[in-house]
Amino acid sequence: EAIKQNLKMLLLTSPGEYVMDPQFGVGLYNYLFELESEPSVAEIKPSIYNQVALYMPYIRLLHVNLEFGSVDNNALRIEIKYKTSESEVNEAFNLVVSL
Repeated sequence: EAIKQNLKMLLLTSPGEYVMDPQFGVGLYNYLFELESEPSVAEIKPSIYNQVALYMPYIRLLHVNLEFGSVDNNALRIEIKYKTSESEVNEAFNLVVSL
């Protein structure tokens, strides 16, 4: 559960929001009002992989899936499959970001 909570914090924190480390965070809320497009997905996925590698090196991401809601819905659904360095069992993390 601690890993899932840390992942959630990493995904929802916007860069610059955490004063002690201004590079920390993906900032998923920043993408809510953008239409689903390749540039948005192309920006978010590498950011997730880079942030996890930097701040959570004890997990290995296996798959990241992003799904944007309709323009009226303004929601972003994210599914992350990962393994921890302590276990060979695949874990899944799901999050819906909306306003």
